[in-house]
Amino acid sequence: MVYGPFISLPKGKYEIVFHGNDLDRAQFQISADSGKTELTLLERSDAKESKSLVFKISENEMRNLEFKVLVPGRSNVVVTKLILRKIEP
Repeated sequence: MVYGPFISLPKGKYEIVFHGNDLDRAQFQISADSGKTELTLLERSDAKESKSLVFKISENEMRNLEFKVLVPGRSNVVVTKLILRKIEP
């Protein structure tokens, strides 16, 4: 499992793209408030090299956001890069 970075973001709509290897064997989720608030459901990737999630923050600011990658058992899943961008104010 990989998670973090526990950042704060202002209100808006965002996209995060996970890049790596064997990502079709992982599940992805975004949460806030140390895991108490789920912004996306647990999702699998259809592609081996990237997974995109879109989420919206309705409050003025959301704290302790974490981007989770969950892998059951042993695997060759590797996350090499995350790209986060705001797509709507």
